[in-house]
Amino acid sequence: VKYLAPVPVAPSEFIEPVPDNYFIWWLFRNRCVVCHKSATEVNEIVPRSRSKKSVLLWENRVTLCRECHNEYHRHGVNSKTIEKMQQQRYDFLMSSGREEYANYVPLDVISA
Repeated sequence: VKYLAPVPVAPSEFIEPVPDNYFIWWLFRNRCVVCHKSATEVNEIVPRSRSKKSVLLWENRVTLCRECHNEYHRHGVNSKTIEKMQQQRYDFLMSSGREEYANYVPLDVISA
């Protein structure tokens, strides 16, 4: 009889989402969600000029490098660029081991 060692289970590192910059940097592992280089800034997907409330939503924030940030704003932000950035955010979270944040639903919404 062979003894099989238990498969180590990584402890959950889930942190309740908040819109502060520390959480956003941690969430995206200090990487640009577009090119995966080192990020230099936190950016709102829906710009502040369009929605003041969106600044308070962690789901609306991503980290970008300087080049990708400039490219995002180069020709103005429109619904097509917003949709593309939201998809890049989702893809980054799914590929970087943060799936639980890509599909996050707050507990108060579940229990309501």
